[in-house]
This record gives sequence, C-alpha cells and structure tokens, in this order.
Amino acid sequence: MHMQPTTTVLLISSPHLNWERLRALLAKQRHAQVVGEVHQCDEAVRHAVGEQPDVIIAGSDVPGVPIIVLVQELRDASPASRIVVVGKLLDSVCHRQLTDLGARGFLLWKDVTEETLWPLLEYSGPSAFASRCANGRATDTQHLPARSRL
Repeated sequence: MHMQPTTTVLLISSPHLNWERLRALLAKQRHAQVVGEVHQCDEAVRHAVGEQPDVIIAGSDVPGVPIIVLVQELRDASPASRIVVVGKLLDSVCHRQLTDLGARGFLLWKDVTEETLWPLLEYSGPSAFASRCANGRATDTQHLPARSRL
C-alpha cells in the first residue's frame, strides 16, 4: 500500500478571526500535521526557520507587519514552504505583490472548506495564486480567463 507523506503545516493566526474551523479541517486530513501555531510576525519567522514546514497558512491581518512584508520574510526564512494567505478581501495591488512574492494561494475566510483548502496545501507546482472564480472555488489562476486573474 502506498503511504502518502505527511504535509507539515505552520499556522500564523490572526486574533480577529476564529481559526477553529481551519484547525478542524486540518485535523480531518490524515496526512496533515500542524507543527506550530503562532500569532505574531517575529514568532512566525522563527518557527518557519526552525520547522521548514511544507505549508504556511497565514492570516491576512497578523499583527506586527503588513501581509506583504510577512510573506517576504517567510519566503526568505523558508524558501521551499508553500504559503497560503487566508482572510479578508485584499485589493488587486496586494494580490499582485503576493503573487510576485510566491504566495501559492489566497482564500477568503468565508470560503475556507475542505474542498478549497486541501488542493492548495497539496499543490507543489510553480507558484500559482488562487482566487475565487465564478463558482466560488479556489482555483489556480493559470486556468482562469484573463479578466478573472488578479
């Protein structure tokens, strides 16, 4: 029987959102292991350096620095980690900057489900920023019509 490798996940939660739903979704996945949960930028960078997780899920409003700065610092600290941003709607300039920094995906908090989250965690190809398309699912932007891309 083929054993799927464990995907290690670092959560960088924001104090303004209830992360219980996300934790519950991750707990349902047999091959996901949360290796830490932090609430501040400096803690996040230290954990990213120490853990080198497969996936980093960051809230869009983590205290300490803007999300753009946090993603850059995480990318520098753990270059191989896939970074997924979860939270509020961000403007198109912020989306473009996150894409340029190598963020793998973005989900609006209300759209975090097993169906939308897990494909982003498993995705290991070139960086593709996820966005909501017409049907509300997270989608690789390389497959969206140009007007839907961020």
